Amino acid sequence: DGGASDGVWSSDEAEAETVVEFARLLTFECGDHLAMAEHTPELLNRFGAAIAQSAHALATRLSPRDISVASGRSLTWDLANALQARRHLGAVVRIKDRRLAELYLDRFERCQAERAKLPMQVVHGDLNDYNVLVNRKLMGGEGRGVGMYGTRGADSKGTRGAGSEAGGGFSFRKWLGNRFRPDAGSVSVTAAGLTILDFGDIVYSARVYDLAIALAYVCQNKSDGQTALSTACAVVRGYSAYANAHTSAQPSRALGRKELRLLHACVCVRLAQSVLISAHAIGEDPSNSEYIAINSASGWALMRQWSDLSPSDAESAYVTAAAEGAGQSPPFLPAHILAVLRWAQPDEPPIRRNLLFTGALVGAAAVLVLAVGVAAVRTIARHI
Repeated sequence: DGGASDGVWSSDEAEAETVVEFARLLTFECGDHLAMAEHTPELLNRFGAAIAQSAHALATRLSPRDISVASGRSLTWDLANALQARRHLGAVVRIKDRRLAELYLDRFERCQAERAKLPMQVVHGDLNDYNVLVNRKLMGGEGRGVGMYGTRGADSKGTRGAGSEAGGGFSFRKWLGNRFRPDAGSVSVTAAGLTILDFGDIVYSARVYDLAIALAYVCQNKSDGQTALSTACAVVRGYSAYANAHTSAQPSRALGRKELRLLHACVCVRLAQSVLISAHAIGEDPSNSEYIAINSASGWALMRQWSDLSPSDAESAYVTAAAEGAGQSPPFLPAHILAVLRWAQPDEPPIRRNLLFTGALVGAAAVLVLAVGVAAVRTIARHI
């Protein structure tokens, strides 16, 4: 009867077990996936700025507990664990593709000591082009930063930088650099109109890994390797422009030389990691192959396009792009001299190593002949 007996409530509601229900609040964001948008230089610059802004937010706005939780995670897709994908090489049918994936894994493994010295922080971990929304209507807005967690920051100033120095006058170094970088120009440092989604793979890892992961996906589906590299450089310019527009921020947002040196190896190993894990997953569940292989075919295509791109050439391109993004004259001569010196590395084509060693021998012989000639002239002069 729903009444009380001896002071004890006997209704069905009182006897039922407590049920705890969870609800998830989602914020709707307008826009198209970056993968579906036209990759104009302006959009790529903004994407780079968004990555830089996201990196700084993750480095400065998380609580110690959040950082501790991220540090304790071990994820298969963490780029630091990319070498674990080596066990899936057997899932690749084509021998040439298997060797190419192994080459990228080997390059990443050889720079392990250098990677251990990279700046570390909490990173997004999965900045693929389906985790970024592009809202064209907001791309003209000022003072709005990249959106994260369904909100928009107010960190971006909507200013312009990079590539256009104040004042007149002719700069030989700038002219020389631009001869080799004709697409260099004014770089927007605002990230307005972009929203980053899906922080489910957040982890404590090397800062540059987020940029590398982003490049591994945004550079796919390009006509050739040079176009893909130009795409990567446009993103690096935007990152550098944003980072250097906020130089007073601590920790520093600017990419270091070590990060630029290892960037391409990190990009390529992400490609290898992605296609190998996909190949393994397809073998485990062929019925789901269409979903699993969403980036597999284009990933393999980019790996083949970059198979002849040497690490030194990629480094030189990234260093130049970062300098342009910072509004500095491209360090053309130092970057290319360092690139030539790195021809001696095992990753470089044999013809380059042979040219370097031959050039060194010819140079040494020339110096020796010159020294002998000078000594002979001095001896003759003393006897005249």
